[in-house]
Amino acid sequence: MTILHWYPNFLHGGGTANAVQGLAAAQSRQCSGVVIATATPSVGPLYETFDASIKVEVLTWLPSRTVRIGGQYVRLMRRREVAKLRAVRPEVVHVHGEFNLDNLRVSRLFRCPVVISPHGACHPVVLGKSRQAAKRIFLAAEDLLLRGHVRVFHALCPAEAEHLAAVFPAAASYCVPQGPSVLVPRISPGPAPTQAAGGRRVRFLFAGRLDVFTKGLDILLDAFEMAASRSGGAHLSLILAGPDWKGGRPWLEHRATELGIADRVEFTGSLTRGQMGAMLATADIYVQLSRHEGFGLSVAEALLAGKPALLSSDIGLMSYPEIASLPQVKVVRPCTEDAAQAMREVAENLLELTRAASSSREMLTTFFSWERVARLHLEQYASLAGAPIPSP
Repeated sequence: MTILHWYPNFLHGGGTANAVQGLAAAQSRQCSGVVIATATPSVGPLYETFDASIKVEVLTWLPSRTVRIGGQYVRLMRRREVAKLRAVRPEVVHVHGEFNLDNLRVSRLFRCPVVISPHGACHPVVLGKSRQAAKRIFLAAEDLLLRGHVRVFHALCPAEAEHLAAVFPAAASYCVPQGPSVLVPRISPGPAPTQAAGGRRVRFLFAGRLDVFTKGLDILLDAFEMAASRSGGAHLSLILAGPDWKGGRPWLEHRATELGIADRVEFTGSLTRGQMGAMLATADIYVQLSRHEGFGLSVAEALLAGKPALLSSDIGLMSYPEIASLPQVKVVRPCTEDAAQAMREVAENLLELTRAASSSREMLTTFFSWERVARLHLEQYASLAGAPIPSP
């Protein structure tokens, strides 16, 4: 079976690119003919570039011209580039992301069944927070252009399946999670704390781009200040690990100074894969208070690293009961008071929660296995294309 993963911004990096690479790499280990199609990059990657050691064909097409309008890339394509893409002759095209104008080409380039993974783009907050009319027009155009294709949507979690059903009530969908980042090395859990939180340093970690609104980082700083001021003998610190995003870092630095916690908050900037692994190893508790999040690669990495986690109820991964019910996972609404109270509770119960995190690692390794995820997708592809399921 020949599978083409369509993500024109793949070489720009970021969470979706990371997920595409993880899925394509796992599928390539189970069947032949897996290709990632992407445009030649016009900017540097947000994080590290893809792992070239992973044996997946990356087919790049060169735009004849690229302009940026309203935050979107408009790329013109030469005929020879069109011919190069059509020559792949995929049996299934898996489109990643929404509101990318290049996605509207898929219906004319290929005649095979299409799978669409919005990666959280149909969340009500995303649809309502900016350029609402443009987003609705894009989805309507995509729907119209793909009417001649067998089409199904892929939801990363049960919550996203509900969002898709609200936007595309007549469309078929299936739900499969994703694995952890392929760019962060798997680490063994560090030694468990040997004493209760009182009198010791407790390190909270957030990892991801410093997108203040989406990641709820304004809520996180306010909650951290409130928790730190009432933490008793424990010394709480917060690490924000990730690249700046549209001026988020200077805003957060200024806000930390206003709150009087600048000496407790560390900004690391972008980290290499090795540095990110080391940062996870030294952190005590992972925290993410996103206002909306399709899945949460960093959350998966933290859970696999054996870390207790304080997580927003609006992170898509929390709609899986088997994850939200884990004893080391504290789920809260993304609001200051609830988060501050939860931060104190998690810090006070760090010993117990770290032991619980270690005991559930085998279950989490299976749940987040890219091999399992790839197989579930391959079964869906085979059903759509009327082809046999590839043998492992």
